[in-house]
Amino acid sequence: MFVSSPESYDHLSRMTEQPPTPPPDSVREHAVHWFVRLHSGLATDDDRRAFDAWLAIRQDHRREFEQISRMWTTLDDTQPLLEAEIAKAEDLWKRHDSAPGTTSTWSWWSVRQTAAVGAALSLVLLTTWWWTGLPDTIRYETAKGAQQQVRLADGSTVLLNTDTQLTVQISRSERIITLDRGEAWFTVEHERRPFTVQAGNGSIRDIGTQFLVNKAADAVNVSVWEGSVEVGIRPTGESSSAAAPVILQAGQQTSYGTDGSIAHASAFDRDSLGSWREGTLIFRSQALERVLAEVARYRSEEIRLLHPALASIPVSGVFHIRDLDRFIQTLQDSLPVRAHRVHGTLIVIEPAPVSSNPSVLSHR
Repeated sequence: MFVSSPESYDHLSRMTEQPPTPPPDSVREHAVHWFVRLHSGLATDDDRRAFDAWLAIRQDHRREFEQISRMWTTLDDTQPLLEAEIAKAEDLWKRHDSAPGTTSTWSWWSVRQTAAVGAALSLVLLTTWWWTGLPDTIRYETAKGAQQQVRLADGSTVLLNTDTQLTVQISRSERIITLDRGEAWFTVEHERRPFTVQAGNGSIRDIGTQFLVNKAADAVNVSVWEGSVEVGIRPTGESSSAAAPVILQAGQQTSYGTDGSIAHASAFDRDSLGSWREGTLIFRSQALERVLAEVARYRSEEIRLLHPALASIPVSGVFHIRDLDRFIQTLQDSLPVRAHRVHGTLIVIEPAPVSSNPSVLSHR
């Protein structure tokens, strides 16, 4: 790929008319060679003109070169190693270009060019490892009533609750989880790369080990079991200022909405909030309307209250997530309500023609 005499560039205009199809993977290698040449300190005006012509031959030439350039700007601890390879290539090019009688043609893989680009091939391997080593974005999704535990490439684990969707992106520099909807429990492996969960208009940066994120339609709730996290609002073009981040310690939670505000840290009930991991739901004096909404998250059926007076009845108890029939029966036995299954996907709850019963449900 690297030409040592200006005369060889004269062939380039003819090559652009009917460029040969490079062998598989060679476009990336060519892009790496050009990157090394242009950063070696030996590039001449002829080199740059030839490089521009090479970019114009095929659209994927420019795409590959831009990828290599982005890689270079994002590397940190590996960059000195690559700079050493460029220095080796520079030395070889000096000796090769100054050799008497050196001529080149537009033959990318000629024997005479092999020595000159030998050191740069190390960079090819490093670059190929870098780009092919980056995993594609992985998406996980659970159906209603289902749960799934996922072990990430860094050793962290994510437990997805019912009707949850998230995407995972892990690179050499960062770990980013995007929670599109639902609820997920994170146990984070501690290392130098930051671990961030993006949910709605905010982000949660892990500083500890275990935390829970629940993304509802109108708000995101974050609760910490172990360690600590930082919860902040991601900047947008609509607002130049945002609420100060909130640091949560173990046993604390916060929430934020689309208005950009973040609630103060407060304590929460660990037993009830994380009980779904054990297949149960625990309620302590929760309004019936909220209890039914939580149960419905795990069911395909719709549960509908027919009278607004029923919505605020307090409910306490422990219920199995998958035992809907017994849950409904317990409601009828313990509260002044009556339930009817209208059809396969709709259950209605209405007032029962009896006096109020104690509103305590205790079903295991």
